[in-house]
Amino acid sequence: MSNANLVRKTYDAFNSRDFESAIECVAEDLDWTEVASGRRYQGPEGMMREFREWARAFPDGSVEITNLIESGEWVVVEFTVRGTNTGPMMGPDGEMPPSNAMVELQSCDVLRVVDGRVVGGRGYFDLSTVTRQLESG
Repeated sequence: MSNANLVRKTYDAFNSRDFESAIECVAEDLDWTEVASGRRYQGPEGMMREFREWARAFPDGSVEITNLIESGEWVVVEFTVRGTNTGPMMGPDGEMPPSNAMVELQSCDVLRVVDGRVVGGRGYFDLSTVTRQLESG
């Protein structure tokens, strides 16, 4: 399986809520940073926690890949996230109640794949866009 297809599998797994399938794609020592919040996730358990937190906050949430570029060990994914915030979500000061607002967000992930597993990367999105949409909902 190409690195691009491996990465695509993790996004598809989020959309189908098959998180077990997604964590099969990551290394035990995965190190992931969500740049906007500064939060870090490590290992398959960290990825599972991140997926579950987003799915809890946005039960109808989905990811649409708009561009995917593979270059050796590196895969860059541009994507659009859409969902309605009907569940609690983690904020900078702890858990925030649902806003019932619809969110649409452009994001970009940069992932490193070694020996058929995602070993790390960073996720980029505009936190102020999320905040503005949640507050205007």
